[in-house]
Amino acid sequence: MLLINNQEVEKLFTMKNCLAALEDGYDDLLKGDAVYRPRCAGQSFFSRTDAKGRLLDSSIRVRDGLLKQPEVLASPKLRRVVRRSLADARFERAYFAYQMGGKFRWKDYLASCAMGVAWRHVSLLAKVLARSVSRKSATSTRS
Repeated sequence: MLLINNQEVEKLFTMKNCLAALEDGYDDLLKGDAVYRPRCAGQSFFSRTDAKGRLLDSSIRVRDGLLKQPEVLASPKLRRVVRRSLADARFERAYFAYQMGGKFRWKDYLASCAMGVAWRHVSLLAKVLARSVSRKSATSTRS
């Protein structure tokens, strides 16, 4: 096994090569020939909720940055794939906020809907509204 650090990767792997590899990987995901499993370095699969929140935040920053790269801007296919990936990450961040019981991230939720509304959007919206109604009715019964 070969282990290399970030500086070695930067010397060996150009941005053009990186984007080509990402495009191949996303093509495989779209065809169902690959799977996506996010990870936190040093952690099991999201054993720490704060690590998951940070990972979601950083994945959104990375995707936002990719959308500004000239190679992505020049390729409609890459733009579409990165936008889809960004929408998915924003949905995950909204869903994570719901799971943690925190303030719902409407901006992320709505941004994820921009690429198309799927059943998961409807399901999450119903859950958020049901929670809001139950909290309001619990508050009104105490009064």
